[in-house]
Amino acid sequence: MAYFKNKTFKGIAPAISPRLLNEEYGQEAENIDFESGTLVPVKTDSADSTFSTSSRQSVFIYRHRTATGSSATTPQQLEWDEDYVKAVHSPLATDDDEYQRVYWTGGGDATTGAGTNYPKMASQSVAIGATAFYPSASYRLGIPAPSAAPTTAKSGTPTATQEPDSVSYVYTYVSAYGEEGPPSAASTPIDKTDDETVALTLTTFPAGSYNLTKMRIYRSNTGSTSTNFQFCGEITSGTSFSDTVTSTGLGEVLPSTTWVGPPNDDTSLYPYGPLENLINVGNGVLAGHSGNRLCFSEPYLPHAWPVQYRLTIDGTIVGLSATANGVVVLTESVPFFVSGVDPSAMTAMQVDVMQSCINKHSIVDMGEYVLYASPDGLVAITGTSGQVVTRGLIKAKQWNSDFKPSAIKAFLHEGKYVAFWKDGSNYGGWVYDPQAQDTIISTLSVSAEVRGGTTDIGSGNVYLIVGSNAMKYAGGATNQTAKWKSKKYVTETPLSMGWVSVNAAIWPTALADAITVKVYGDGNQIANYQIYSGAAVSVTKAVTVATGTNSYGTGNKYFIDGVVSPTVSLKEGSTYIFDQSDASNTNHPLLFSTTANGSHNSGASYMQGVTIVGTPGQSGSYTQIVVPTGAPPLHYYCGNHSGMGGTANTLTTSPYVMRNGSTETNLYEPIMRLPATVAQEWEVEVETKYEVTETCIAQSIDEIKAT
Repeated sequence: MAYFKNKTFKGIAPAISPRLLNEEYGQEAENIDFESGTLVPVKTDSADSTFSTSSRQSVFIYRHRTATGSSATTPQQLEWDEDYVKAVHSPLATDDDEYQRVYWTGGGDATTGAGTNYPKMASQSVAIGATAFYPSASYRLGIPAPSAAPTTAKSGTPTATQEPDSVSYVYTYVSAYGEEGPPSAASTPIDKTDDETVALTLTTFPAGSYNLTKMRIYRSNTGSTSTNFQFCGEITSGTSFSDTVTSTGLGEVLPSTTWVGPPNDDTSLYPYGPLENLINVGNGVLAGHSGNRLCFSEPYLPHAWPVQYRLTIDGTIVGLSATANGVVVLTESVPFFVSGVDPSAMTAMQVDVMQSCINKHSIVDMGEYVLYASPDGLVAITGTSGQVVTRGLIKAKQWNSDFKPSAIKAFLHEGKYVAFWKDGSNYGGWVYDPQAQDTIISTLSVSAEVRGGTTDIGSGNVYLIVGSNAMKYAGGATNQTAKWKSKKYVTETPLSMGWVSVNAAIWPTALADAITVKVYGDGNQIANYQIYSGAAVSVTKAVTVATGTNSYGTGNKYFIDGVVSPTVSLKEGSTYIFDQSDASNTNHPLLFSTTANGSHNSGASYMQGVTIVGTPGQSGSYTQIVVPTGAPPLHYYCGNHSGMGGTANTLTTSPYVMRNGSTETNLYEPIMRLPATVAQEWEVEVETKYEVTETCIAQSIDEIKAT
C-alpha cells in the first residue's frame, strides 16, 4: 500500500525536476506566506490613499512630529512623477532637527512635478504646505559660494602704538536653517590696526532656490590665504559690512572651507549629472553618486559634500545601499564594499562575487546585508562577501525568463524581499523569504502594474503605486487565493490511489470560498473537488395554506416555499423559521411531533428547541426550531386540523460538504474518494483562502486516518 502526505509546505525550486523535489517543496506556490510551515494565504492589498494624478512613479513616507517635544510622528505621503526618486529623512535625530528636514534626489520641480533634477531639501513647513500634492515646495540642496571676493576700503587713523596686521576677508552665505556654504575668494590683503575701520562690499545672494538669509564675514590676521579666517560679523540684508572688530575680538575659525554642495545640474562641473541614489549611511552621513563618483556628506551636515570625500569607483554605478558597517556599491560589472571610520577616509574593496547589478529597482537593504538582481540570480552581499542565494533553486535561464529580474520593483516587507514585474500586458510578482529554515521562493498573482513604491520605516508597511492609488501591500482584511501544487510523487509500479484528504485550520462555510483539491495521475486531472464546512445555518421558510378542495385532494394543506406538504430536512444545530404571517395560516398553527399527524394520531407535540411567536395569520407570527443534537425524526402538523403536514427529517450535522461538479456530498471527515485510475506519477493541487495544514493521497482510507 502507498500514501503520500504533506504536513510541512515550502515554496518552489524550479531548477529541480518535479520528480526529484523534496516532499515539502511544490511545483507551484502562489500567494502563500510560509512562515508557519503551513499553507497560509497572503492578505489582499488595500487602498491606503489616492495620488493627485495617475502619473506618479515615486513615493516616500515622510514622518514628521505631531507636536513640539513629542516623539510621536505622523506619516505624510510625498509623491513624484519621476522614476526612482530617492528620499531620506534628516540624518539628525528627530528631536534635534527643529526643521524636520527631508532630502531627495531624482525628483522634479515641486510645483510642476518635472524639470529640475538637482538634489533638493525641504523643511516640514515647506514640504507639506497647502497644495494639491506634496512636497509642495523645495530648495536646492547645498549652499553656493559667493561668486566674487569682497572689496575693501579702509578709513580712520592707525593706532600709533600697534604694529598693523596684514588682513584679508572672505564671506559665506547662510540659509534660514543655519546651513553655511563655502567661502568666497579672499580679498586683497591690507594693513589694519584696531582703530581703523574697513568697509566691505559683498556680492548679493545669487539667483536660485537656496533660501539664503545671511552673510557671514571672516577675517585673517596674517594676510595669507592659507591661514585661518575667524568670524568677524554677519549681515541679514544689503551688501555692505563695516569691520570695527579688534584683533583680539575675532570669533570662531571659519568651519565651511570645504563645504561645497553635492553634484548638481551644472554640466560644466558635473558632466555625468547631478547626485542620485541618495541614501542614509548612518552616523549622520548621507551618500550618493554622480556617474562613477561616490560622494559623502559631512557628518550631520547634509548640505555639505566636500570634494575630499569623493571616491572614483571602477565601474558604472547602478545603485547604492547601506549596511551596518559600510556602503554597498552596485555597478554594471562587479560590486564594491566601501567602509571607513569617517567619510574623509573611506576605502573601496571589491566584493568576492562576480555579479553585476542589472536593475537599480532590485536593490533592497535587508538590514545586515543587501539583495539585488544579477544576470544569474538574486545576490546577497554582506561586507566583502557575496553569494547568489537562488543558485540551486532557479537556473539562470529560468531566472531571466520567469522572474523578470531586469523589470522588477523590489521592497522589504517583514523581513522578506517582495518583487513585482511588468512584461508587456502581463504582470506578476514573487517573494523571497530569507527567514525561513530553507530558502523559500513563492509567486504572487498581480492584476495591475506596480510603477513604484516605498517601505515606511515607521510602520514597516510597503506602499505600492498602482493606478492612482497608494496600495498597502498585504494590508487588506481578506485573504488572496493561495495555490500550491505538490511535487510528482512516483510509485514503484503503476497503481490506483483511492483517496485524497485535506485538513484546514479553519473551514470556509460557503461554496464560493470552498477549498479546491485537484488530483493528477500521470499528468491527467482525475479529480476536482471543492470542500467547505457543513456549518449550522439559519433558514426562513414561507408557509401558506391551501384550503378547500384542490388538485392535491380534499382539505387543507401546508405549502412550504410553494411546495405542497414537502419533506423538509432539518440539520442538527441549525435554526429554521416557519413564517406563518400570511393570512391563509389563520387558525392553522404549525407544530412538530415524533408521530405522523401529531395529536391527530395520538402523538404529543415536540417542543425541545421550539419557539412559537404570535398568532398564525398575523404579521410577525412564526414557529422556530433550533434542531437539538440527537433530535429524533420529526413530523410537522396543524394543531387544529388533521392531514395538513408532512415529514421533517432530522440530519446529523455534516462537518463537511464536498462538491464535485453539480453534485454535493456530505462528509464526516474531509476525505474524498478518487475515481478508479491507474498511474505512476501522482500530484495534489490545493487552492484555498484559508490555512491548510495537511494533504494526503493514499490507496486506502485507513492509511489516511492512521497517519
